[in-house]
Amino acid sequence: MSLKIAVFLNEENKTTSVFNPSIVKVFQKKEEKWITDKQFCIFLDMKKGISAFREQLVTFINLIKDVKVVVAREISGIPYNIMDKEGFDICENNEFSESLLESILEAKNTDIACCCIDNTEDIDTAPVENKISGNYFFDLQKLLAKKTSLTSKQALLPFLKTTTFHELEVICSHVPPWFEVEFKKLNLNHEVIKLSENKYKVIIAKKTCNE
Repeated sequence: MSLKIAVFLNEENKTTSVFNPSIVKVFQKKEEKWITDKQFCIFLDMKKGISAFREQLVTFINLIKDVKVVVAREISGIPYNIMDKEGFDICENNEFSESLLESILEAKNTDIACCCIDNTEDIDTAPVENKISGNYFFDLQKLLAKKTSLTSKQALLPFLKTTTFHELEVICSHVPPWFEVEFKKLNLNHEVIKLSENKYKVIIAKKTCNE
């Protein structure tokens, strides 16, 4: 069976947050063409209370049992945790196009993180060391704003696991929900600084002996 990808879209056919009223379209490639396998409207409304919210999520998951990847502009909190536990690959992306679907399909087929970035601008796809040795900077928000199937976890986790660093400064639109669990495993501290409504700076560093 070919890969199915569920995408949260608004009325303008652009990706939207899972917390917004959305049209969820499930895409599948058949005979070299991407078709809409099914679509439905959904609004995961936290204002109805946690119990009702979870029921909505269960209903949503039952509708996409044969889906492998879920795409939205933002997936965090309870939706992220439940979808992650259910085994869905989660992709946050600000843009939607067939090239995004193609890059996700390629990544799944080759088991690598692939990236379809507009070549008109040079974007760092991993943290870059600055003038101070051991200090790194990464504009995650800028990267995910481009046409890419990378998730924040794919972009950052390999660096965190394999690179010796003193401090890493990450710019993001929201704090990825996986930070808490993975940072605990890797013995990392982090500080969150809100720069604007949809922009945060996260400063990540190794825990010291006194912490």
